[in-house]
Amino acid sequence: MEKFDEYINGVPFSLEIPSTLTTRDALSKEKFDTIMQTGLAQAKADDSLAMDDAFNQLKAEI
Repeated sequence: MEKFDEYINGVPFSLEIPSTLTTRDALSKEKFDTIMQTGLAQAKADDSLAMDDAFNQLKAEI
């Protein structure tokens, strides 16, 4: 796993790139429920960007 410890483009936490992807069957029910609750709360709060806007924002920062 590769780790970046400094701020990268304003991200105030370490970024970790996993060497493998976690699949649903590897998650506990509690962990899966937490992930789903977080996503639902973000969706209800309209805490999102349109895909084109997100990519344009990333391109502008490069």
